[in-house]
Amino acid sequence: MQIQGYLIILFISLITGGLNAQKVAFTLEDLEVVVQTATNSILLGEEYTAEIFFNQKIPATYGIEISVRGAQLMVKNQKANYTTKGIRIGQKKEVITVALKNGKGKLIRSFKKEISYKVSISSINVSLDKMNVFYVGVENPITVFSADIFANSLMVEISGKGAKLRKTGPTSYVVTCEQSGLVTLTVTDKETGKKHPTRYRVKKIPEPIVSLGKLAEGEITVATFLQQPGLAAWLYNFDFQARCTIKQYKVLHYTKKNEMVEFLNIGARFEEKTLAEIKKAQPGDLYMFTAVEGDCPKDAASRHFNSLVFKIK
Repeated sequence: MQIQGYLIILFISLITGGLNAQKVAFTLEDLEVVVQTATNSILLGEEYTAEIFFNQKIPATYGIEISVRGAQLMVKNQKANYTTKGIRIGQKKEVITVALKNGKGKLIRSFKKEISYKVSISSINVSLDKMNVFYVGVENPITVFSADIFANSLMVEISGKGAKLRKTGPTSYVVTCEQSGLVTLTVTDKETGKKHPTRYRVKKIPEPIVSLGKLAEGEITVATFLQQPGLAAWLYNFDFQARCTIKQYKVLHYTKKNEMVEFLNIGARFEEKTLAEIKKAQPGDLYMFTAVEGDCPKDAASRHFNSLVFKIK
């Protein structure tokens, strides 16, 4: 009698206070092997586990054998677990063989089921395009990419007081911070749910260098001195678009006769009283610009910048 294509009906006697007949039925031609796994992607060194079983309940009078590459797996409650370790990166495939046998051990039908999974390295990278820190008050561009994960499968988030993230391209983002401290940038593989958090320092914009126009302190001629419109705060070797401002400073004029004039100049540019005092410059006089106060983007309080000393020659 051929079994395939027919409805197999078996009666199983169960002793539960007496003999009761229960009818268990399955269709052989509709029988399929099912493989359940938590993920189809693992990292190098991690374990891959799959649960293998039929899509229908098989009567207890039948036997089930499950093997992978000839190695028998333990079958319990008509299920088997296949576990292997990711030892090489790349796409991996295995063929599972499931044999259905009758009560005498004779093969009724053999099933083949291919499983596939990917082994990769943790290669998510966050590249800060400017420095290895974030700076307060400026746009910090970053690039997030992975060698083996599509960009649209990555979710990028930032946490930390005053920190914000804006996407500007497929792999490009801009981070802005309101205050110094620490922030955490987390990249998540949306396919596997794996998170890759990284902490970064947030620093204030470095101290600018104050100069007279673009002149450093030292000796200066009267003509050159008179051409300068005021003081300026420069951010040298800083690869961000940021500008620091000068709020006020003291002007001190020491003459050769040991006379001193001192007053406050408001703003970076020379006020009328400062210009008038500069016009009095004579060779040998000293001009000092001290107590220079100003700020940079998102500063919570004013900063004290460097002083300048010029000798008229």
